[in-house]
Amino acid sequence: MSCATCGCTITPEKKKGKYVYYHCTEYNGKHKAAWVREEELTAQFARMYKSLQIPPDVIEQITTTLRKAHQDKTQFHRTMLHSYQDDYQKYETRIEKMYEDKLDGNISESLFNKKREEYRLKQQELTDKIKKLGLADEEYYLTSEYLLQLANRAYDLFISSEAEEKRQLIKLTLQNLKLRDKKIDFELVKPFDQVFACTSRQTWLPDKDSNLEPSG
Repeated sequence: MSCATCGCTITPEKKKGKYVYYHCTEYNGKHKAAWVREEELTAQFARMYKSLQIPPDVIEQITTTLRKAHQDKTQFHRTMLHSYQDDYQKYETRIEKMYEDKLDGNISESLFNKKREEYRLKQQELTDKIKKLGLADEEYYLTSEYLLQLANRAYDLFISSEAEEKRQLIKLTLQNLKLRDKKIDFELVKPFDQVFACTSRQTWLPDKDSNLEPSG
């Protein structure tokens, strides 16, 4: 986290042997930087994660849509794969027939070599297309569903986790963290920014008491 005023690092410092405060190092010059208790910062993060929560019926609706989209895409890929494979075999059959024609003296060696090279290039193009289909994105849909579930459970995970786990969750979901006076400015990592946008303008979460808003 950096200081929104001067850009210097925000650093923790223990007071009275037990209270941890965060403040700007002010390496670029003093500017009366605020000192914030660790508990206050933790509470701000908790309110933000609370705002990401989505009702179970909305979660189910979105995941159902993701699964349906994946099924439709899988069917499309299967159809395209069969089409590419059929075309590949078509050129293989042509090459085999031309070879027989060459043996029978119906076509010249040079014509055979020319057409064979042409068909092999077309087969290579089809092979490349098949490989691209193979990269098809079941992982995209699985990851989307996982991230959606993570967004919904982020508050519980944050509240129940130890300090290091809290840092890992923050790193996964937030970026460009800045401390402005005693308030955290942040940007949510995609796709959590979209979840926040929806929960901010919809009635998914009736509790609107959080004063923590993403910057930018």
